[in-house]
Amino acid sequence: MPARGAGLETIDKTVDSVCPFCGVGCLLTYHVKNNAIKFVTGRDGPANHGRLCVKGRFGFDYIHHPHR
Repeated sequence: MPARGAGLETIDKTVDSVCPFCGVGCLLTYHVKNNAIKFVTGRDGPANHGRLCVKGRFGFDYIHHPHR
């Protein structure tokens, strides 16, 4: 489970996507609350079989950066 209790929060919606970090094409699901991604889980796909690397699982902070 993700750090800081993110998995314990009630989630507004989930969004299925493809990991943005490399060209492998891992499938993932963003868990969103108040239009902010709280945590990410892997989906079963041909490239990742439900698993994610550390970038795919924890590397979504850039989305909320003020310079973006």
